[in-house]
Amino acid sequence: MLKIFFTATVMLLLLSCNEKNECSGNCDTVFPELIFKIVNSGDQNLTCGPNKIYTSDKIQFKSVLSGTLTDEAKTFSGDSTSAATGIVLITSGLSSQYYLYLNNVKTDSLQFTYQTFAGKTECCSNYHRVTQVKLNNALITSPYTIVK
Repeated sequence: MLKIFFTATVMLLLLSCNEKNECSGNCDTVFPELIFKIVNSGDQNLTCGPNKIYTSDKIQFKSVLSGTLTDEAKTFSGDSTSAATGIVLITSGLSSQYYLYLNNVKTDSLQFTYQTFAGKTECCSNYHRVTQVKLNNALITSPYTIVK
């Protein structure tokens, strides 16, 4: 009888964490991801689509974490052959200072302000949301665009 109770309790806990997560996807990403488009003054996408100038290997985001310049991950928000696609910055920590490098040259600085939220269940840890983004010390709003 105790074995059945134990098995039922374990299964109930597993199901509650996997099927009914009240965090609405916020548990998947502990640190936020932001989508940027890098365009020219004519709003032409410079990193995606048929007229791109910069290939993925020529675009880097770096952060300052504990005083050390750290490479950050990036991906595309969709099909990189589409001009509607942006670059997703995947942060590895909660730095407030990031830099964009194009062709190994630092071109822009990005400052992020975060708000931390407590998870809603025991299955969900704290999560973070970006509340403000500055590009070269000027406040920008979503959709985030960097003009080159």
